[in-house]
Amino acid sequence: MIMLNPFAAHLRYEPLEALDEPLDRPALRNDVQALHDHVQMAVELMKSITGAV
Repeated sequence: MIMLNPFAAHLRYEPLEALDEPLDRPALRNDVQALHDHVQMAVELMKSITGAV
């Protein structure tokens, strides 16, 4: 059995807080897509600077 650190134990055994409002899934998807696009651009930029394949 793996020992859990205090954070992991809390996350595993304590109930999660309920959200008061429903998630705005389209807005969240847009945020995640924007983050993904930003990371992709940064990776491509670093590849072009370093000459990596």
